[in-house]
Amino acid sequence: MSLHYFFNVPKFPSSYQGIEIIGSEKDDTWFASNYYLVTTRNLTDIKSEIIQLTNKLKGYETKVGDWDWHHIVEGQHVAMLSVKGDMINQYNHSIPVVLIHKPEHQFFSRNFNNHQFFELVGALKMEKMALQADAMKLKRSETGIQQLKLRVKNLKDMYGNMYEQYPTLKKIAMNIFDTYENQF
Repeated sequence: MSLHYFFNVPKFPSSYQGIEIIGSEKDDTWFASNYYLVTTRNLTDIKSEIIQLTNKLKGYETKVGDWDWHHIVEGQHVAMLSVKGDMINQYNHSIPVVLIHKPEHQFFSRNFNNHQFFELVGALKMEKMALQADAMKLKRSETGIQQLKLRVKNLKDMYGNMYEQYPTLKKIAMNIFDTYENQF
């Protein structure tokens, strides 16, 4: 994970190597890592321990299958700003993922990836690699750079609204978008 994405976000080490605890409020505390790490065998086993701990602390009765790792910023949105051609690396190693209850993950994914969302951002819904190629092309002209900056602004607005109840996720998303915007 890129630690600069956690600027002004309370972060605490956990007893699980490669996983941080982020947030400061009771209902806005998350286990965070990167996608590559959480899909390794060791972390898959640790996910079960985290779920058991979460159930105990919050009084839940959930099972491992009720939880997913959620990218704080979706891959398609990383791709539409990836002017350096590094979308895959960013998605797998840098953009943080958090452990989230499956219905919330489905809600975010459904809303972040529908055609209306893309229209509001000012991009067509395409495959990630095509979105990245489009961003790289836009970076070559002043008009294109203005389009990229407008995408960032629109993404910030939409993620800000979607994460309104989750200040930690909102702050990290804003940090991610700020990083991309600084590349233009």
